[in-house]
Amino acid sequence: MSAMSASRDKGRLLLLVASAANRRLLTEAFDGDYEWLAPSADTLRPRSFDLVIADPRGLARHREALRRIREQEAPTLLPVLLLIGRVEMRSSLADFRDLVDEFAVLPADRVELTTRLHLWMRARRLSLRQRDHLAHLVHHDRLTGLPVHPLLLDRLRQALAYSEQPGERVFLQVVEVPAVTLVNALGQQGRDLAVCRLSERLSRRIDERATLARIGDTQWGLLHPPGESLEDVLDLSRALCQAMLEPLDIGGERVHVSPRVGIAAAPDDARDAEALLDRALQALCTAKADSPAFFSARTRREATDFLRIEASLRHALSHGGLELWLQPKLRLGDGRVEAAEALIRLRRPDGSLLPPGAFIAVAETSGLIRALTHWVIQEACRRLATWRQAGKGMARLAINVSAHDLEEEGFAAFLLDALQRQGLPSSALELELTETTLFAMTDRSLAALGRLREAGMRIAMDDFGTGYSTLSYLHRLPIDVLKIDRAFVEEVHLHPVRAGIIRAILSLAESLRLDTVAEGIESEAEAAFLAELGVEVGQGYLYARPMPEAELMAWLDTPRPRSAGGTGAS
Repeated sequence: MSAMSASRDKGRLLLLVASAANRRLLTEAFDGDYEWLAPSADTLRPRSFDLVIADPRGLARHREALRRIREQEAPTLLPVLLLIGRVEMRSSLADFRDLVDEFAVLPADRVELTTRLHLWMRARRLSLRQRDHLAHLVHHDRLTGLPVHPLLLDRLRQALAYSEQPGERVFLQVVEVPAVTLVNALGQQGRDLAVCRLSERLSRRIDERATLARIGDTQWGLLHPPGESLEDVLDLSRALCQAMLEPLDIGGERVHVSPRVGIAAAPDDARDAEALLDRALQALCTAKADSPAFFSARTRREATDFLRIEASLRHALSHGGLELWLQPKLRLGDGRVEAAEALIRLRRPDGSLLPPGAFIAVAETSGLIRALTHWVIQEACRRLATWRQAGKGMARLAINVSAHDLEEEGFAAFLLDALQRQGLPSSALELELTETTLFAMTDRSLAALGRLREAGMRIAMDDFGTGYSTLSYLHRLPIDVLKIDRAFVEEVHLHPVRAGIIRAILSLAESLRLDTVAEGIESEAEAAFLAELGVEVGQGYLYARPMPEAELMAWLDTPRPRSAGGTGAS
């Protein structure tokens, strides 16, 4: 038991006794039985004490403050016991009859006073329990135990008040199932049981930061914590609907319900609690069973884009539509093509092409990232095997992997098996991970990466210089290549600071025996300067943009003059 809870169990007594001698006698007589409080700004406020012991002078001094506190705590009992001399009885009791609940004549008998204190303290605790029980009944649904409409609004007001970050949104969902269907199928008692079962399913899928409330017969409100992303809101909405779609077994009947969801966001749709709930209910009126409806045009547009991209991803994974584009890497010294980076593209049903930045976050949120990475691995291995048989192309491809991939159990085994099925050595693939991903890796991820490197696979740190790497951590990572970020490469020949940073990176790479690749080279001047500094390999629009396989083959067959500037022949 904590010190705070222990002191509250003992009872907190506010001592408004002017006589120092009487204060000392009281505290000594009841030492250990109660927590004694002296009047102060911290103690003279509601719910800071359980009982008051006062004498006429002390009570007169704090009369107004005590009256205000009792009014604020009403109807909860807050006992006041007055200590008076026999000669003061008539006048004092008349003066304080509106405040005093009990009195004791001095000198007081200790046993008698102890008994009175214990009885009044028991009455206080009973009153507190009744207050808490009443508050729970008022703010919680008797059937499900969930918060009800007023408490949801109160917590929504708090969330809006604390959401002060620029651009930070507060999302509110309203979930509804058709009440008429439940009543017609099950009757009132069956409907109540169905509502309890559905409430339990919803409660199991939200964390403690969110608030789930029952705001109608078959209607629930869900308040998300401030700052939660739209992707997370959609992900949870999907999980909640999936939970409610599972059939209910009520009295031997299997009942199916079709939930609808309306979503509103502050401050886009409204800035106060009542208006935001109203917006979510308005959105609910237009909702369909297969997707949530949004009130605002902006949020609706974002959500629609998210859902469309997710649908395109699912279609592409099952029916085709993913494409592997390739961007070559050249040695700056002689222009020889060393490898290529494989970059995934999504071809949507309307023919438009999306780069990975437009759909990777959707894949991660919707749980499709694993299937996406597996497709890239298998397609990269297939291309490499085809090139080897034809005697053209290149011997190595670099693919991008994420922390999600390396956390997946069996990922390393899947990767090595994909190479083996195509008859390829492990050195045929190079894995690229961003600096921030590598810095945040778990022991499990590092073990998987170490296994792949031991098998002969090269590991590259992408976007180096933009993350959080430190020398003390960098030397422990299983990496072979540092890819210098475009931010340092751009016009490096004109910026001494950028040149200095690249010199430092090259010195670090030499010390750690790592190869270097410069990303985003776009001019001959950049390429020549980087080659002079000692960068080994370059990649960028100067040489070639990412392209489909057929275009890459044609590019490889095109003669190019040799030069350190990057137009050298393959």
